[in-house]
Amino acid sequence: MAPVVDISQPPVPAEVFDRFPGRWVAVDDGEIVADAPTLEDLEADERVGPAHTRFRVPEKDAKFF
Repeated sequence: MAPVVDISQPPVPAEVFDRFPGRWVAVDDGEIVADAPTLEDLEADERVGPAHTRFRVPEKDAKFF
């Protein structure tokens, strides 16, 4: 019998790609805490804490090679 592999969830919820293209988001435990147009604006948001993951959402037309 093959061992069971536990695949962890990504730290950024999939919905950010549709809701926040081109913006910065802060995520805590899979939940969106805040969003902003720049990292500086996101850091200035009082809802964003040191333990939150920061992530820039790619534009909808972005290509990855």
